[in-house]
Amino acid sequence: MVRKLKFKENLVISYDEYLENKSKYLFEIEKPLKSDLKLNNPHGQGKKIERLTKELHLRIGELENDIIKFGSEEKNLTRSTFVRYLILEYGKQYVRKEISENYYNSLKKYKNLFDELELKRELRENLLKKRGADKKTANQLCYQRTKLKFEIENIEKEINHLSAYLKKYEKFFEDEITNSEKI
Repeated sequence: MVRKLKFKENLVISYDEYLENKSKYLFEIEKPLKSDLKLNNPHGQGKKIERLTKELHLRIGELENDIIKFGSEEKNLTRSTFVRYLILEYGKQYVRKEISENYYNSLKKYKNLFDELELKRELRENLLKKRGADKKTANQLCYQRTKLKFEIENIEKEINHLSAYLKKYEKFFEDEITNSEKI
């Protein structure tokens, strides 16, 4: 059973009051480690949306190689990413059918993450304005601020990852997105 940390209002003070009476509130605060925070995020590759698991070996001539090199430089992509782009462009209708559900779910998640990020930032800002009048309250506030800091970082990383995924496939859904914006 998990209990929420609750503060007695008389033990939480403002940051200004803390600065005025700093000598009164001299006690050691134990900063929690990231591993102690019990964050809800898998490590490393576990959060990948799409894994690139197949490898393709091509025998191409000098001309095809120059075309791929030129095209990748023009689009500012790696050669591998550019070849994947060409393959997806060729199979546009097939790609659209295969990933439409995943794409729209990712788009909803992307928008929800922005809302959650804003909420957590506001909550952390409010906690930064408060200090504990005793050691226990100060440590609880420090724990919450630190946990929110890492949760915000995790959400920002997830937003960046989803952004890259959505950007990769947005050209396949542009016409649907612009039609829905007009309505």
